[in-house]
Amino acid sequence: MAFRSAVANTIDDWQSLGSGTLAEEVENHDINRYGFPESRLQQIEPGELAGEWLDNLAERLADAGWGVTHNTAELVVTQYGEEYKISADGTVEGDSEYRAPLENLVEMEQQ
Repeated sequence: MAFRSAVANTIDDWQSLGSGTLAEEVENHDINRYGFPESRLQQIEPGELAGEWLDNLAERLADAGWGVTHNTAELVVTQYGEEYKISADGTVEGDSEYRAPLENLVEMEQQ
């Protein structure tokens, strides 16, 4: 295993390479490789890393009294019977008065 950032910064077309060729390129470019015991590895859901910033937002909204359901790459938040969905890409869905303030909050969290 190698860090994705190290591979992406060194090998231009790394995503289009087969696993054998990619392993050779990592070795040829002298990129550090790491091994981890299986017990330390964990499967993640698709989109989970992209939505990591939602953790802080979920905590802030819950502390402010919002109802918060935190899915892998989406928050569903409620306030006074109004429901909003906030996705990992920063999109806010919902049409009531709190949409604009939520969009502002999302923008601040993503910076």
